[in-house]
Amino acid sequence: MFAYATRSPVSAAPPAVSAAPPAVSAAPGATAMGSYRYSGASVIQRVAVKKKTRKSAAKVNKHRAGRWFSEYDPFTVHATQAGATAYHKTFAGKGLPKRYSRVPTFYTYTHTKPGNQLTRAKQGPHTVAHRVTMAALIKAKAKADAQALFNSQVPAPGTLKTLIAAEAPPTGYSTQIAARIARLEADYAADYAYVQIELLKALPDMIGVRDAINRLMNMHPFATSGWKSTGSASGGKLAGKGEGKPNPTFKDLVDPPSTAFRGAADYNAFIGDRQTLFNQVKTFL
Repeated sequence: MFAYATRSPVSAAPPAVSAAPPAVSAAPGATAMGSYRYSGASVIQRVAVKKKTRKSAAKVNKHRAGRWFSEYDPFTVHATQAGATAYHKTFAGKGLPKRYSRVPTFYTYTHTKPGNQLTRAKQGPHTVAHRVTMAALIKAKAKADAQALFNSQVPAPGTLKTLIAAEAPPTGYSTQIAARIARLEADYAADYAYVQIELLKALPDMIGVRDAINRLMNMHPFATSGWKSTGSASGGKLAGKGEGKPNPTFKDLVDPPSTAFRGAADYNAFIGDRQTLFNQVKTFL
């Protein structure tokens, strides 16, 4: 088992799972839950969007750090393309969703109209390279590891709202930004509940759990900067942050926001938590 440090407290500890958690259909057909469509307990796709895009078939791909993976499971990596291909074939005919290592961020949400489909194209500037998050998810193979990662890096929905509210300008968020944040908060709560429910099971869907934790970690308000307006971040801020650099230091992977967050103490605690995570998973970078 891989141990993760406990997250620095921002508010009260996350609430216990309700005795009557939101129902998740176990039927093969997809059912709506929050802003996601579920098949069983696995996230398939977002719903209620204006524009549908053609889905490409899952294939074998390569992380920037150099390891190969199946797009059915980007959290299991292989040293060779042949190894990833053999693993990829084990999913054939199972009707499983395609998963992505890059997922929508807080920046993505505030740069996407509430009725439009979220994409991975508008990720915005990460304050800490996404490479650290992926290394932790790759490392978290067992249920206990996923639970520890969830506990240490993912604030409860109520805490998330407190952090977001503290970042509002003196006049409050604009109506446009507020609507987009409301969408994020609903999606965050749905993913958070899904992970809690799955981790109560003796045999959780570990691909689905890590997929949801990936989204939750990227929806953190301090995970990206430049999300308080709909303007695009500069090219320099959007540049990679040591994603392909061999043996990076934590400093190599950090890009402070151009405009400081209002909650300086909370932001510093977030960076400290990510640095602790980096120290624990750097052999997987």
